[in-house]
Amino acid sequence: MGLTIAPVLDAITPGSSQQQQQPVLPHTIDFVEPEADHRMRHQRFLRQQLHELDVKQSVLKRQLSELHGHRLADRLRSVEIEQRRLASASFNVSRQIAGLDKLHGSMLELLEDVEAIQGKFEKTVPDMRREIAKVEFGVAQAASEQGLVREEVHNAARSIQAMAVSVSALQEERDTVRRVQSEVRELKEELARIRSAAVLHREMAHNRLDKE
Repeated sequence: MGLTIAPVLDAITPGSSQQQQQPVLPHTIDFVEPEADHRMRHQRFLRQQLHELDVKQSVLKRQLSELHGHRLADRLRSVEIEQRRLASASFNVSRQIAGLDKLHGSMLELLEDVEAIQGKFEKTVPDMRREIAKVEFGVAQAASEQGLVREEVHNAARSIQAMAVSVSALQEERDTVRRVQSEVRELKEELARIRSAAVLHREMAHNRLDKE
């Protein structure tokens, strides 16, 4: 409205050459009415725009509220899931810690057993060394006896070989004796046959002499 009144004041100001030449009041009134009507239409348009903006703002607020509600629900579900996961992980960790405690106790017991065995071993080391020395002496003695036994076995093998040669020679001599004995028997039998023939010849000759 201030911008509308300013031309009117300029038109009725004394000393203005345009005001003295022609009256401008009717023209100013004709100009004000359309301008006012335009401003009223513009104000109605602005009020309508504001109303539409208010409606859109209300819709956006409602949607934003619903979106926040959905997000909060999703976040709550995520938090619940995470809490359950953390509870499960905590339970698993607690169980693992309990298992580690048991394992630690078992390792301590095992360490004590190892220390006890080590103590017993350290006590028995001198006895074991004496036993090892005895065993080494026995092994050396057995090796020496084994050498003697090997030498005796070698000598026995040579003796057996010599005996085998002797037996072979004896077998040959026995075969020779058997041949000689067989020949002697044959000679005796031949001699007996010759003697029998001689006796028979003598008897036949004697019988002839007796007949003459």
